[in-house]
Amino acid sequence: FYLLYPLKYAENLPVRKIVVILLIALFAYDTWSRAIPWSNPFDQAKREVENHPGSARDNGEMGNNYAAISVQDAAVAETYYQKARYYFEQSSIVDPDYTNGLIGLIIISATKGKAIEPKWITDLEHRLRFSAAEPDTGNKLLLLVTCEIQQRCALGRETLQRLCNAALENP
Repeated sequence: FYLLYPLKYAENLPVRKIVVILLIALFAYDTWSRAIPWSNPFDQAKREVENHPGSARDNGEMGNNYAAISVQDAAVAETYYQKARYYFEQSSIVDPDYTNGLIGLIIISATKGKAIEPKWITDLEHRLRFSAAEPDTGNKLLLLVTCEIQQRCALGRETLQRLCNAALENP
């Protein structure tokens, strides 16, 4: 009302202009302060997992971020592997139905030349068979298959067949 009829109350027009400018500045600052965390996916994932440590998705996303870091230094690479493994394990622990953390564990361990624990395969098969599938479960299984085809993962055809059959048999 005050903006549409500025001359009706001319005596407080300067005050209204200042209030409008302050409101615009406040909204701009609020937008900027909310956009900053989203400007870096790693920082955003870190903040999300700090704010929601019980979220399987947030832990899995943080694991994906650490798994994607590629460095030449073996000690640094091992540190990032351990951090990725930690977050993938957390995602599997906080939600006993979540499959993506186990798939992440298997892929990162296989591609880094680490042992794949048989329990991961057993748990993944059980979750694929009996848990509700996440929207990207098919894509994650495809990553496992691709990893095997590219000979970066030594899971074996039988293991992949068991995992895929478990997913397909899920009612």
